[in-house]
Amino acid sequence: MDEYLRYCARLHRVPRHRVRSAVEEAKQCCGLEETGRRLIANLSRGYRQRLGIAQAIVHRPQVVILDEPTLGLDPNQVREVRALI
Repeated sequence: MDEYLRYCARLHRVPRHRVRSAVEEAKQCCGLEETGRRLIANLSRGYRQRLGIAQAIVHRPQVVILDEPTLGLDPNQVREVRALI
């Protein structure tokens, strides 16, 4: 997962010296600190949604547009994602 977020940061032209801190900030905002080395395929639906949000904010955009970010999540995960947003 960390590798994916680093890749996304580089795609968005985050300066090389800021990539590590940008990834850590995005993970912290999305509650993904403990899932850094896990494969995306092994993540639950809720964590995949969080990863998608982390990917969207890794380059610190001014605006993020989300289309049904809580679709398919259980009630606890819905609350967590809404609190994140």
